[in-house]
Amino acid sequence: MTFGLASGAVKTSREARALLSAGVIGAKKELVWPEADNAEPIQLDDTGLKLLLNMVHLASEALPRGGRVDVYLEPTGDKVKITITAGGVGVTVHDDALRAISGEM
Repeated sequence: MTFGLASGAVKTSREARALLSAGVIGAKKELVWPEADNAEPIQLDDTGLKLLLNMVHLASEALPRGGRVDVYLEPTGDKVKITITAGGVGVTVHDDALRAISGEM
């Protein structure tokens, strides 16, 4: 699944988290995203937002039996460092996802 959002449709971490409803993440998974609750939500450009949403979706897909997806955003000047972790029982990562993450695609 990819997020082909219209330009400017979503701009903040809070809005991005709202997009990842139980229908996307799944009922057996917990999404932990502390920065989305900040008084000043972190602003993202369209490319960064699509990357973030797809990374969270990949992490969620790796947890077929449920688990936890943690999202951390750290503003560093004019950029945002994105860290996604996932953990649970029976974690699986598809070969094409591994190739994409490693830059082989």
